[in-house]
Amino acid sequence: FYGTLPENFGQSSKLAELWIMRNQLSGTIPVSLAQNHNLINFFIEGNSFSGVVPEALCNKNINGYVYGETNYTLIGEKATEVYSEFLSNQCQQIGCPIGYASEHGVGTYPCVQCDMPEDAPFIATATCANMTELEVLKIFANSTGSMLWKEDIITGKTYCQWQGIKCVKG
Repeated sequence: FYGTLPENFGQSSKLAELWIMRNQLSGTIPVSLAQNHNLINFFIEGNSFSGVVPEALCNKNINGYVYGETNYTLIGEKATEVYSEFLSNQCQQIGCPIGYASEHGVGTYPCVQCDMPEDAPFIATATCANMTELEVLKIFANSTGSMLWKEDIITGKTYCQWQGIKCVKG
């Protein structure tokens, strides 16, 4: 799917789960989702959402069972400290903020700050990108099925020599 979520999207009182990971959704997360008191699962990793997770969605009822207190009993002596930290970061159970990525690669709590904000340009980024320009271009070429640069890559040309690429100094 691609596009934005309509602002009134959350007004469906029967919506209990919304798993919309790895789509091409963008825009902001509708605050109206917080009006739905039946919503217990809301996973958004792998999209291009901007802004912040609406504060009204940041409660332990949404995705809370995943990070619930019982899961922290397995941590041992630090269980109370870790669970307390989780409660103070409940928006992260929906998605890591812009500039942060998931410590476990799932786009949610616990989140770690990326070296550069642009390495995690969207809410609920799974990992800090931290890629070179060459790595980005190779991924782009492979994901589009482009044969345009295949020979350039194989022959070891610098990407500034690839067909259609122009590099500037500086």
